Amino acid sequence: MTAGTRGPVAADRAATSVALALLGAVAVVAGVVAVVALRRTWLSADPVGGRAELLTSYGGGALGIVAVAAASSAVLLVLRRAATAGSAGAGRTS
Repeated sequence: MTAGTRGPVAADRAATSVALALLGAVAVVAGVVAVVALRRTWLSADPVGGRAELLTSYGGGALGIVAVAAASSAVLLVLRRAATAGSAGAGRTS
């Protein structure tokens, strides 16, 4: 390997870092919006009254699921990275 080139382990580490950053950002943004929607639903005078209240409730629930899925995917990615940290170059790097 010449100077300035990166091996497959460094490329995999960089890709993992980018994926973790994106998953973390999605989890935080979706979680914040879901909490705001939940709060608006709780503070509403009639939470199942009109179309806007229903859209807020269902949209907040869907974004809550997205937040949990992104966070759990990030945790699994960290666990995979930790489990394969000592096996550089052994097997596939998918």
